[in-house]
Amino acid sequence: MGLPERLVWKYRRLTHLASDYRAGLSLREYYRDGYRVMRGPNDIEFKLRLNLRDRSISGTLLRDSWWDQVSSNFIISHTQRGMTVVDVGANVGFFTVLMAKLVGEAGSVHAFEPEITNFSVLEENVRLNELRNVQLHNVVAGKHDGRTSFYTPLEHTNGRAYKSDGEDWRNIIERQVAINRLDTILDGKKIDVLKVDTEGMDLDVLEGMEGAMQNKMILVIEVWPS
Repeated sequence: MGLPERLVWKYRRLTHLASDYRAGLSLREYYRDGYRVMRGPNDIEFKLRLNLRDRSISGTLLRDSWWDQVSSNFIISHTQRGMTVVDVGANVGFFTVLMAKLVGEAGSVHAFEPEITNFSVLEENVRLNELRNVQLHNVVAGKHDGRTSFYTPLEHTNGRAYKSDGEDWRNIIERQVAINRLDTILDGKKIDVLKVDTEGMDLDVLEGMEGAMQNKMILVIEVWPS
């Protein structure tokens, strides 16, 4: 290994050690306080309880006290007081709480999260932040109304409503959950901002809101090309 390669390796190792150290400090603070304080631009602050089984979203929130700076900055820039916003794939509620703070008491937030553990933490976060402008929906947002299978890996809780090829299905829990079209639940309510992160079910969400799509809205969607 030449000098440049050794320097790169040492830099990466130090970066990993620093990240692990921050995560360790954050975890001790979390157990002490029972929540993590999110700190963002424009002096935005709010509290979040986390799902410590999930090393992805909750793990990042625990370490960094924020999530997806690009998407969050865009939402902060385009969400105004009094708006109606929808969070599909709310997880534990980072964007739900953020948007509820942005729209204020004159606005409203509809948050959709079908995974039962994440939904329980989402409920706690709405109570923790004393939000009265949030409506929670423990359903899959899709293109029809009824029941559907929902699949959750044992190693984390970022479930989805479809099977993925190549996965070890011995380590995945399947259960039946409610599925509803956004048009059914929102019943003609105009949406100003729609955020969607559904592990590849994004097109189904849009197909279930043809009525709402007749009005202009701001879309923030995580796209899975496959």
